[in-house]
Amino acid sequence: INGTTATRVGQAASVFSANPYYTEMLFTGGRAYVAGGGSGLQIVTVSNPQSPSSLGLFTDGGACGNYGTVAVSGNALCAATGDFRVFDITQPNQPTLIGQVTGIGASRVVAGNGYAYSTVNNNIAVIRFTTPSSPQVVANIPTSIVYGYKLAIAGNILYAAGLNVSTQPRFVALDVSNPALPAVLGTKDFSSFGTGLARALAVNGTKAIVGLYPYSGQQPKISILD
Repeated sequence: INGTTATRVGQAASVFSANPYYTEMLFTGGRAYVAGGGSGLQIVTVSNPQSPSSLGLFTDGGACGNYGTVAVSGNALCAATGDFRVFDITQPNQPTLIGQVTGIGASRVVAGNGYAYSTVNNNIAVIRFTTPSSPQVVANIPTSIVYGYKLAIAGNILYAAGLNVSTQPRFVALDVSNPALPAVLGTKDFSSFGTGLARALAVNGTKAIVGLYPYSGQQPKISILD
């Protein structure tokens, strides 16, 4: 998409995908990392937006669940399929599974500095993968802080959107400078919204945008936090 002007948005190019549908994409370092559900993962180079090309694919035919989310830190790609999985992408044309934590119910994941943060049965698991072949859960952020649904990370701050214990939308910022001991920096409950879920989240600088989805009575809403 060429969006250099707000009034002209057009398709610059396209690339063939082996995946029948996408569930999430991550763009960083001139590459797009694609979670393709039961079809696995795809890495696409977009350093030249006019001529994107597929670099690598990984598929297990859905044997290990649906690839619903991806995160990248250094030469490691993290994916959640119910299991938490770590891939070596040193050679992006051949992503290689090198470590995993099985059976934890991982569904969404963000990563940075050798640690991943994954929603696991409404909790948030902190997973160390500084040794990618042997990832380990080192901490757990409980539902009493937030029922985690959507995550974002910027530097040493983890942002989480989801629910509080009263089933109202909640946004939380946590200091993860020591990932094994996450500390709450601030909490925002959207009590006036009624029951619902904070289900979308984006962070840029000192601003956070939270998408609120109602369970009843209200219309969906976007809230901007500073």
